[in-house]
Amino acid sequence: MKNKKLILISLLLATSSHFLCFSQNTPNVSGYVFDDSNQNGIFDAKEKGVAGVLVSNQCEVVKTNNKGVYSLPITSETIIFVTKPSGYNVPVNELNLPQFYYIHQPEGSPKYLFYKGIAPSGSLPPQINFPLIKSETENEFKVFIVADPQVRSETLEYYKNDIVQNMLKYKADFYMGLGDMVGDVLSMFTPLNKVTQHLGIPVYNIFGNHDMNWRTSKQKYKAETFKSHFGPDYFSFNYGKVHFVVLNNINYHGWNKETNSKGVQGTSLGEKQLKWLINDLQFVPEDNLVVFSQHIPFSQISGRTNKYSADKDEMRVLFDVLKTRKHLLSLAGHHHTFQTHELVNELSSSFFVGEQVLSPDLFPEIVVGAGSGSWFSFPKDERGIPWSVSLDGTPNGFSIFSFSGNEYDYQYYPTNHPEDFQMRISRPLHIVDKDSLQKEKIIVNVFTGDSNTKVSCTINDDTLVMLDQTPMIDPYIADIYSQYREYVASWSEPQKSTHIWSAPLPDGLVPGTYKLKVDVTLRPGKDYTSYKLIEIK
Repeated sequence: MKNKKLILISLLLATSSHFLCFSQNTPNVSGYVFDDSNQNGIFDAKEKGVAGVLVSNQCEVVKTNNKGVYSLPITSETIIFVTKPSGYNVPVNELNLPQFYYIHQPEGSPKYLFYKGIAPSGSLPPQINFPLIKSETENEFKVFIVADPQVRSETLEYYKNDIVQNMLKYKADFYMGLGDMVGDVLSMFTPLNKVTQHLGIPVYNIFGNHDMNWRTSKQKYKAETFKSHFGPDYFSFNYGKVHFVVLNNINYHGWNKETNSKGVQGTSLGEKQLKWLINDLQFVPEDNLVVFSQHIPFSQISGRTNKYSADKDEMRVLFDVLKTRKHLLSLAGHHHTFQTHELVNELSSSFFVGEQVLSPDLFPEIVVGAGSGSWFSFPKDERGIPWSVSLDGTPNGFSIFSFSGNEYDYQYYPTNHPEDFQMRISRPLHIVDKDSLQKEKIIVNVFTGDSNTKVSCTINDDTLVMLDQTPMIDPYIADIYSQYREYVASWSEPQKSTHIWSAPLPDGLVPGTYKLKVDVTLRPGKDYTSYKLIEIK
């Protein structure tokens, strides 16, 4: 098996040609991608096809001809989807879920699945047509980004009132949930959809390990229930000069019959998805921003478990495919922390030590925190919602990503806090014993801080202290875990944060009250200030 995989990797690295995924004897499906001017979903006589639109069977990718016609091989279990082009919208259903795909699965999903999967689709229609709705080209747009709602029946109200209700204050062009939409209870997909529909914008959901059909005996059926609600588990779409690539990187070996429990799981794209990815990216202009969106980060950065590290050989293929691109971004969730780093540096140090790796110059990856924080743990606040701080001390919340051309910026919105609550001064505490001054530090958690962030502290308006980035467990989250241990799961523990800045308190402080003014520059135009009064006794 290992030799077979190495042969595949060598083949993928050696060629940039379009991959054919099926034999010549595989039947084809064809149809039109058309401008649905009356928005009735039917290709009417006076409506015209749209040329140059990508259509895929989740492996091969083709462009429609000048009449909007495509043709693709199709098997007995295939999802055909259209890649939304810039300047067009795809229809949405009553839950604001984009309708850009057709599931051909005549027999439906296996009957042994615990949760209902895909209904039998019946015979293949003569044509599979995809309507598009013409719109203005979206050179500038905004996106709600959130990961890990992990809703169950008892936490859906929390997610509704803590996250979605707060999103209603702002404007965005679409919503993207980065996986673990539910917490293993797949019957909660529809209740969750009935909440997010009120945003009034298209809602894209990404497959996570807690969105999975655990009881499947085969890897290929892990996402059957998810697909029955949302369509393909990996696909792409365009807004302006941004190409979004949605990936399913959950690897599952099937239910363990011997122990009657969840089987081995990990991270991988697999051969078919890798081929599709290469085929898809060949059509994306070099000056477009490519945004990879998946549940588990490419890089294992939190230290929580090695089983979710990206596959080394697959990353080598990905880096080779992207080697000439200068506009890249990866968005992920899974770790219930907020972290920002450069993939090239991270993976080169952990995977490719001593090797020459073809890789892009810049490939930032942002792990966007968790909508559920620490799974809606800890005591409830005045709203009746747990103040669910994430494992790195970041308040639970969501982000708004703003795109302009091939550039982006983002803002994190911690729930039940002011918009400018972008840091916490975790140390010193309000009262400091003078005998412990030499051990005391200024410790600041800048929730979305990265290696370019600048942090300083001014004491009583005259003493300036510069803080250094110091990855560590935030003392604040350690304190509340210790104080409220009974409110959180036994397996949940505080995690080291990459966005902690610290410095010793300066020498010469005498008993008295001091004002600490902390200034943070995240990015140009993103400056924040916080204060703390401490008393030395």
